Parts: sequence; structure tokens; C-alpha cells
Amino acid sequence: MMTKHDLLQYKNVSAEDQRSFNRWLKVSAVVGSIFAAVVVAIAIAASDPGPREAGAKSPKTTKFGASEKHDASRVMSAYEIIIGIAPDQLPVEQVDEPL
Repeated sequence: MMTKHDLLQYKNVSAEDQRSFNRWLKVSAVVGSIFAAVVVAIAIAASDPGPREAGAKSPKTTKFGASEKHDASRVMSAYEIIIGIAPDQLPVEQVDEPL
């Protein structure tokens, strides 16, 4: 936080140093504005529901939330793959030694 003493020191600095500081301040403001715009754009893009979220909100969903019609080109999450396997078909590996 700048105090009154700091402001008085700024006025006593050479004109060249003042111009350098003002350039630095403007560049910092531009970079900060660009950063803020990117953050806002990412937030807006993340709030738009993609095909996976839109499919989960479809009225034709099963009790697991997956669409009744299987689309082979759609990437399934690990959870969707696991819930699609019957419990007696899950791969089990015996471990003889504990970690």
C-alpha cells in the first residue's frame, strides 16, 4: 500500500524513471486484463454442457444415467464401463503378498 511519503517520492523521481514506471504499469494492466479475459472465457466454456452432460439429462436414461441407445463413437468413462459389467464377470486377481 502506498503511503503519502511514497507518493511524494514518486514526484521527486526523474521524468525518465516516471515514464518507465508508467510503461510498466500499463503493460501490467494489459497483461492482467488478458489473463482475466482468458479466465472468464474458460469459465464460460466450462459452463456449456457438452454431449456427455446433455445425454445424461435426456429423458431416455436408465437407472445408471447412461443413455439407452449405445453410441460406439462415444468415449465411456471408467465408471460407465465398470457399471456395465455384471458383478460376477469383474476381473479378480489374487494377491499373495500385501503391499
